[in-house]
Amino acid sequence: MNLEKIDTSYWLVKDQAWMTERKGQWETIEPRLKNGMNKAQRAISIIKRYFLKGAVPDFEALSDWKSDFRHLDLLCFIWLHPSKDKRVLKALRDAYIHSPLVDESDVWLGIGGFLRGGEIDASIEFKKGKKDTSGWRKYTGENEMLFDILIGDLSVPVYPENGGACWSIDKFRAPFDILFPMGQMLCNQSLNYINEDCLFQYDNYLEYWYLSCPQDEDYFSLNKLNQHQYPYFEQALYRIHHFDTEKEGDTCRSRFVHKMRKMLDEREFISEFKQMWLDVKLDKVEVKNPWKR
Repeated sequence: MNLEKIDTSYWLVKDQAWMTERKGQWETIEPRLKNGMNKAQRAISIIKRYFLKGAVPDFEALSDWKSDFRHLDLLCFIWLHPSKDKRVLKALRDAYIHSPLVDESDVWLGIGGFLRGGEIDASIEFKKGKKDTSGWRKYTGENEMLFDILIGDLSVPVYPENGGACWSIDKFRAPFDILFPMGQMLCNQSLNYINEDCLFQYDNYLEYWYLSCPQDEDYFSLNKLNQHQYPYFEQALYRIHHFDTEKEGDTCRSRFVHKMRKMLDEREFISEFKQMWLDVKLDKVEVKNPWKR
């Protein structure tokens, strides 16, 4: 598939009802691009043309535009396509990442922005009654599908090479210490629609996190930063072990906790981390104010 000639039949531009609905959807998406993704107005205009009509920007003409918040990055390209068919979207992903017109930053900004939204942002607690101006509501409900498309097959460390382009997923391997926001979410007094679609609850994401776990037995003594993290790992594991899933019921948090406990019990980890988990389960670890963020 040629990125400059994608199939635009998914955009029913001659269907007045479809276009009216699409324009209504844009009203919830634009704040997300502006407030959540910090897209420039120039970028938002480019993305809007794609969202409403399937117009792919002139990547070559925009090649000199160096910005951390460029226009139609990989996430926007996939997320804002009218189809939700995985086969269609995976073919589009491949066309995008293998196009010689696409800047490398367009790929990494899309993947990085998506992961940040499903990890760090999805662990945050927001005040009740606060009016949503971020456009997040439109973004939620699709994280599992988007993860499978953007990250791809976990057994393959790189996207398939094609014409010299080879994108390494290892560049965005989930950090070991993402365990901290996992634990923080368990302290939220209430759940919001962002929490409810957190990546932590999904099997493929947890497998992705596990693949990032260190293999070096000296991990915690390698440097001062790792040493400093030690009590935060204890805190996160304490919360995972003691979280009351029965009281919680079937939510994103209880699903995450059940899966993570099983992983911590059954998978191999470096000795010091594994012992930390065993000590938590034996109540040998004391954490002050464990449920305070």
